[in-house]
Amino acid sequence: MRDLGSIRRSIWNWIQDWCALWVQPGASFVALISGTFLTFDFAQWEKANPAWAGPLEWISSLTVPIFLVSAALALGSGLIVTSRDGTIRRLRDKLAAQTGQIEEVGNVIVILFDGLLLNLANKLELEQGSQARLSLYVHDSEGRSFIRCGRYSRNPVFLSPGRTSYPDHQGCIAEGWKKGWHFDNALPAQGAQRRAYNLKTYAIPEAVTDSTRMKSTLYGVKRLDNLEGKAIAVLVVEAINADHFAEDALHATINGSINDYARVIHELRAYVPNPAKAAESGL
Repeated sequence: MRDLGSIRRSIWNWIQDWCALWVQPGASFVALISGTFLTFDFAQWEKANPAWAGPLEWISSLTVPIFLVSAALALGSGLIVTSRDGTIRRLRDKLAAQTGQIEEVGNVIVILFDGLLLNLANKLELEQGSQARLSLYVHDSEGRSFIRCGRYSRNPVFLSPGRTSYPDHQGCIAEGWKKGWHFDNALPAQGAQRRAYNLKTYAIPEAVTDSTRMKSTLYGVKRLDNLEGKAIAVLVVEAINADHFAEDALHATINGSINDYARVIHELRAYVPNPAKAAESGL
């Protein structure tokens, strides 16, 4: 059974909603119309139109009271709404605080994923300065893209952020997403051959190929499925040298760690930062 305090809060919330949705907009509109009537010279209208003298006098007598009442209602309902929602400055401060908290949570999640990738790098026996990189991407079904949520390399040159998301219909990453596993170590190192290969094989525009900083010639992409069998992310291993990893050994090592990644991503997926949505929100 609800207590008296809970009932009062519900009634007060209903009053606030009603003021925000109906009273304030309606009273503001009436105040605007009646305020316009205040500028009219009804006496002149009555002289020019004697037949309308009665109605015009009645409208003239009501204009001031209507304006005052509607203005008072608009002001009162505005204060009520402000008491609940706060001023714009307070809302901005609250939004900034919440944004900071979200970013902090996102940073912690990224650190966690980086730690998982470090563990995999150890299993792959990557040496210091090795020209290889491991990246983890979660799938954003709404934006039809992959969002990077983790990256690790023994070589600091290859740790640069680069693009924060990739379309889910291009590149080796898209092939791994569709097939479950994709391996390719036949990519040309650079130049026109690389552009032509990426365009024909992976539908990657030439400009995108040229802008890629790490010119990897080997890619191994593993799709991650949650416990329900739903595809949720991809793990990408890439290297500058085409013979850096043997496909069978790489696939076997990744499969040995795949459950840890899938379980963690399944639990934390909703908290992974989405740069695209943040940009749309002006954050």
